[in-house]
Parts: sequence; structure tokens; C-alpha cells
Amino acid sequence: MVWSCLLLVSLLSVMEYAGAITYPKCKGKRTVYYYLNVSNADVAPDGYTRSVYAINGTMPGPTLTVCKGDYLIVKVTNSADESISIHWHGILQYGTITSDGVPGTTECGIPVKKSYTYTFYVTDGGTYWYHSHSATQYVDGLKAALIVQDPADPWISKYDSEFVLQVCDWFHEPGESLAHTVYANDLHTGDPVPDSALFNNHGPGNCNLQGAQGNPDGFSCTFTRIPITSGKRLRIRIINTSAQSVFIFVCHDHTLQIIETDGVTLDGTKTQSSVRLNAAQRYSVIIQGKTNPTQNYWCSATMVKAANILFAAYPNPTVYGVLAYSNLPKTTYPPAAQIANPQDTQIILTSTVQSNNFIDEQDLHPYDKNDKPPAKATITAVLNITFLPVSATSAQAAFQGKGAPGFYKHLATSTLFSYAQHNKALPKYSNNIYVKKGDVVDIVFNCLRGQHPLHIHGHTFWVISNQKQFAGNYKASTAFNVKNPVRRDTFTVQSESNAVIRFVADNPGVWIFHCHIDWHLAGGMAFTIAYDNKDIQALYPLRVTKKKNKKGKKATKVVEPLTKCPT
Repeated sequence: MVWSCLLLVSLLSVMEYAGAITYPKCKGKRTVYYYLNVSNADVAPDGYTRSVYAINGTMPGPTLTVCKGDYLIVKVTNSADESISIHWHGILQYGTITSDGVPGTTECGIPVKKSYTYTFYVTDGGTYWYHSHSATQYVDGLKAALIVQDPADPWISKYDSEFVLQVCDWFHEPGESLAHTVYANDLHTGDPVPDSALFNNHGPGNCNLQGAQGNPDGFSCTFTRIPITSGKRLRIRIINTSAQSVFIFVCHDHTLQIIETDGVTLDGTKTQSSVRLNAAQRYSVIIQGKTNPTQNYWCSATMVKAANILFAAYPNPTVYGVLAYSNLPKTTYPPAAQIANPQDTQIILTSTVQSNNFIDEQDLHPYDKNDKPPAKATITAVLNITFLPVSATSAQAAFQGKGAPGFYKHLATSTLFSYAQHNKALPKYSNNIYVKKGDVVDIVFNCLRGQHPLHIHGHTFWVISNQKQFAGNYKASTAFNVKNPVRRDTFTVQSESNAVIRFVADNPGVWIFHCHIDWHLAGGMAFTIAYDNKDIQALYPLRVTKKKNKKGKKATKVVEPLTKCPT
């Protein structure tokens, strides 16, 4: 009853946040320039004021909408209080590895009061995002959407409008403080409890916080509006920008046709009432608008409680938005009866997920019938995902297995990529799986504790096997789907279970592969796909310049030095 009262108060104000897409004119070769300034700011997305990282003064930052094939030049200026970086999540960066945005791996971070220009091609259409890859900054707001329009998208004529919906968990404490709590006493004590959930980084939160310490007077609890036209079809691009949370997304009394995941076009045969998204995953769904609606409807996303959460329940597990029909006045609100008690919803969803009744990634298939993996692998690595006690390191989360010995660390004063360019051996603590261009790579993941969203840089992979929760470790008898598996850049390996992915090594470099639960990455749950140095040098030859000498003497050739990062 208390929750219903809070929501009824919130109905006094419904706010439409940036989510509608302005289409670029996708004709010919285009070079697109963006200027982004990262700074510190105070915001109150759920009524509680705290410091964040803003991009061009907003959180989330501006949605960048470009065309497939565009060449992007993005100058990022650091006006914040510590070194930053930007990773372009899902962009392959073929030939542009120093724009991948991983400090110590592909390039240096951007120091305070300095700028860095990222340059890269967007080779595939779809739904992407960009975020910091430094410390826990994206948990603190340094993130935004990146949408790549493809005029040849087979679904483009099947919908009438688009909306970008970023959903995330939200914390009132800074990410760095939470990371220290997670690894209190040098042991992984469980992931923190989110204070609320946000749509486009805005949510009603707990209206009782008004007037409390840290909250602005007169804060108005509001909802994001998702505009839809009666009788028309709306594409919603859903991006889970969470630190850790799995969300279940629903729109009351509307079905969701799934047409894209992680930039890969799907066959659209799956239509259901809900979609499950893990951290860093993206889905596009099409909603058919009702012909003569007499009311608006709630869309909601509810966090699914994980087994390794520190406390028993989330205080605000669900965020609501209004699916707002254009023929109705803006003061027409959905009925409160559609809203469930948050704890009841949480219990139902947690039970459903744990009983494995949800449609999962194995039920999604590509639109392109030729989008399938090679029949056999040439390299197989077996990795165990676990949490370990500290020995000589402060890291906690680990991949164990041949080629990936344990805790991952970044280089502090250079980059792994520069090491490979200069034929220097990579350190063991970067957890390297070595490949050559053209290899077909299988990675078997045995998940010993907790579920984990795993993300690869510079590639996509096919999920050829993904067992249900509690299935145990991988068995040699496991059957692989090489006929029509889903291809993506972020997938979920279930708790106490196993999964197998396959990819083609076609993008030379040194690429990080990591858990996208930010606390786990901070604890070292990452490894690298490291190509043979000759493959790297063929794509990225060292620059050679001529240094002038005294008159009468030949110029000296100077080879590009090893990258040095400021400390």
C-alpha cells in the first residue's frame, strides 16, 4: 500500500527524457566530428544528490547517432578530477586499436586537463554505447548511447519510430567506495545493493527521500515518457548500462518482438511479454501500438536479485516509464493497478529466473542464415571463473586455466599493445591467451560462483553452448549449436554452470575480455586475447621518422618508441 501511494504522488509529474532518435542522412562516405567534455557534476536522478561524471554537462551523455560506414573523430576533453577514458562498447576497432579506450591495454588514459581524439569506423549497424574503462567511473555516470543506423537493416521498414531506453542500477555511494566495500578485508564479500533503478538515468526512486539529507527541496518524482503513436510500430533500443544488475523489461499489455541484440540483426521469430538483459547487453524490440487506446501503459524494468548480494532485498528494484500514446493528453496516466508491489515482483522474477523458465540467448537466432561459426575450432581454452583469497595481490576475482593464470592487471606506465608492437613479452598478470590471425578459438567457461556477463573487445562471438543454472562444469559430451547460434559481444554464463563461445581471430591486437560486473573487473576478472606479434606489426607497423643530423651527415632513422603513460 505504501508503494502505491508513492507512485500516485509521482503521477503529478511525467517527464520525457531524451530518447527519441533523430535520423542522420545516411548517404555516401561521411566523416562525423564530436566534441565531448567530461566534468564533475551534482545530480539527483532519483531524488538523492550525489557527484557524478557528466558528459557535456549531462548524465547520461549525449546519444550519438551515426550511419554504418561513418568515420568518427571524437575529441574528448578531461575537465574532471582524475584520469578518464572512453570505450566504444561493441565497436570492433579494426585497424584503430588505440581508440578502444582501455588504459594500460590499448592506450593511456586521458590525464586531467588534457584531451584525446578517438578515430574509428563504425562498420556495423545496431545498438551500442560508450563508457569509461577507468576505475569505476561508468558506475558514476560516465556513459551514454551510440546508435548506428543501417539503411539496409531488414527491419527498418517494419517500424515507424525509435526510442533509446538506457536502464541501469543506481547507487548513492561513489563507485570507488563501493568497490572497497566489496573487497573488505581482502575478500569478496558480495556485490552491493543498488539504491534504485533508472530509465535514461532518471527514475522516481523513493519519494520519501524528499527533504532528507542530500536531497534537493522540491524534488519531483517523475517518469520517463516513451512516445508511441496509436496503430504504429515503435522500436525500443534497450541498453543495460548497469554496474551489476540483470533486468527484466516489460510493457504492460504489449508484446515485444526481439529483432536485434548487441548489434546483430535477429530473425524476429521470438515475440514475448518480457526481455531479460544483463549488464552491458542491448536488445531492440518492436511494439505494436494499439489502434484506439483509451489509456497509457506502464513499461518497467525490475532488477533480479543475485545470489551474491550483500543483503536480502533491494529497496527499490523496479523503475517505471510511461508508454505514452500521442492521441492522449499528457495528463493521461496509466492506472496504478498495473504496478506490483516491488518486493513481490522481485520474488516472482527471481524465482522465475532461477527455475530457468525464461527465454534465453540460446533461443535467439540471426536474420542472416549464413551467420554461423566455422564447424571446428583450432584452439580451445578452458577457464574457471571464481573468487579467490588474496595471496600477494589485492585482486579477488579471477579466471583460472591454461593461458589465463589468475588476476588481471593493467600496465601502469605503458600499454600491452605497445609491448606487442615492440616484440616485448607480455606480463603473465595480463592473463594472455595467444592466437594467430585466422585461428578459430573456442573458450570454455566453467562458472564456479555467481552469474557473469562476459564481454569481448575487438570481436563478436557465437554462443555455441550455454547451459542452465546449476548444470555444473563443462562435459566433453556437450553438444554444440553451429547451425544458428546467436552472435554477440556480451553473454551470460550462469551460476555453477558452463558455456562455450567460438570466434574467428580476424582483428590483430591485444584485446581485453572481461566480466562486465564492474566490481568483478576491478578485482581482476579479465584476460587478454593476444595476437602473434607479427600479425600485430603487419597491421600496425612502427612509424619510422628521419632525424636531421649535422650538415654533411645522413639523417638517422628513428623508430617509434614504446608508449609511455603518465602516472
